[in-house]
Amino acid sequence: MSGKIDPYLLTYLLACLLLQAFVISEDENEALNSDESTFQFIHKLLSGALRGPEHRSLTSGFSADEVVAALNKLAANDANKQRIVQSGFLPMYVQLLQPDCRVSELIEATQGIWILAFKCRDDLLKEPGCLEGILIYFESTWNQCFLADRTNGRAYATVLCPSVCLSSDLF
Repeated sequence: MSGKIDPYLLTYLLACLLLQAFVISEDENEALNSDESTFQFIHKLLSGALRGPEHRSLTSGFSADEVVAALNKLAANDANKQRIVQSGFLPMYVQLLQPDCRVSELIEATQGIWILAFKCRDDLLKEPGCLEGILIYFESTWNQCFLADRTNGRAYATVLCPSVCLSSDLF
């Protein structure tokens, strides 16, 4: 998808892609095996949303958390997990882990990292700010949902760095 695309067409293309990601069941996830052009397209959209006011694209109208939610659905396919990492999305996930982001952005980013960790754990550990962002997220929400976050926080940390987590009384 190169060149200038009509903004209205762009909105319809993204809507179709989002719909596909949400209607395909986990059993059918091979159908979600997307190619490089799909991820380049999503990368442009997410970049635009992250630059927009309140993380909403001025071109497509989609918010960063809506785009990441669809990206997380595409990550149900293992090949797509690797494509997401190779396409440069990790810094964007980390950007959405910042304390000044909306709760919906934090949730989608942590869910995405959780999904990606099953195939791309080493890449996540190498990504600057990734593990720190997860810890900041759980620390900032600790008092709001103590039991849920404590359980989820341990699960995320166990997948990302099991040797540290299992020997730690942090949780």
